[in-house]
Amino acid sequence: MTKTTKNFKNIDLFKGLLILLVILGHVLQGSIEDKLWRTIIYSFHMPLFIGISGFLFNVKKMVTLNLIELIKKYLFRVILPWTIATIGYFLFMEIQDGNGKFIKDLIVSFILPFYHLWFIPSFLSWIVLTWILKKIGTGNKMLLSFSIIISLVTMLLNKYPETYQGFGILTRGIGVVLHTFRPYFYFFFVLGLVFRGLELKKPNLLEYAFPALCFGLVLFLFYYPNKELSFFNFFLFNSLLLYLVLKVSINNMVSSNKIIEWIGLNSLGIYLWHVIPILICKSKIGTENLALFYPVVIFSTLVFIAAYYYLLKINFIRKYVFGM
Repeated sequence: MTKTTKNFKNIDLFKGLLILLVILGHVLQGSIEDKLWRTIIYSFHMPLFIGISGFLFNVKKMVTLNLIELIKKYLFRVILPWTIATIGYFLFMEIQDGNGKFIKDLIVSFILPFYHLWFIPSFLSWIVLTWILKKIGTGNKMLLSFSIIISLVTMLLNKYPETYQGFGILTRGIGVVLHTFRPYFYFFFVLGLVFRGLELKKPNLLEYAFPALCFGLVLFLFYYPNKELSFFNFFLFNSLLLYLVLKVSINNMVSSNKIIEWIGLNSLGIYLWHVIPILICKSKIGTENLALFYPVVIFSTLVFIAAYYYLLKINFIRKYVFGM
């Protein structure tokens, strides 16, 4: 969720579209495996957003910082807003169904972040890991190879949890790492970083066709599931799609949309807090009647975005709660 530069004209537009897909993915009910629209959204929205974050990560500047300077850089922009959000969601859920173990549950909420809040500790872990590897002189090719190994191994652990069960504290540790840091996404962060160093010209016909074929395979696998093929297609589809989106963005090939670009610019705060209206709607009207739930939650989300716009005008909230 790093800031864009003036040279990356369409990046905020894509970030805004992806945040809207994040919200839609959380609004839609039902399991990912059983609902086509959720399958489609979850097939690419986080890897693509993470890849864009890696593309915007200025590794040459970051490698000049020491650890304290690196922490200071993200302290008010990312760490503090996430901390406030973590406490906010904890208090919300505690009011809803607290079990009396206030302190213990609060500590656990930082170790195992609520629902969508995993992204920030994951994002920070990718930055720190990249910073360490670059500090010791790791080149982009070696970094990319290392990230592939990390992502493949941890994705296999995530897909086949039975492989690490029954080992006591090791099992719990792996579970925490997979939940909180999502290392299987690290490859896309590094891939975005590597693409930043390339000359990205306008895409040719094949660079549109290959992601489209992979997307067709996503649809096919929804109706005819195959875990191994899904695993392979996940990495191939998102790598090709990230390359295409970055090429389109750098060459400013998409018309401007100020509202969506504004959402992209303000993606951190919207990402952190957009679940609140969804939770309120779930607690007040439930999800049994989706014909009622969906209009109400959509309206509530629009109210949230409008409120967010005006809250940005309050300097304290804008700086410390939304990280702007």
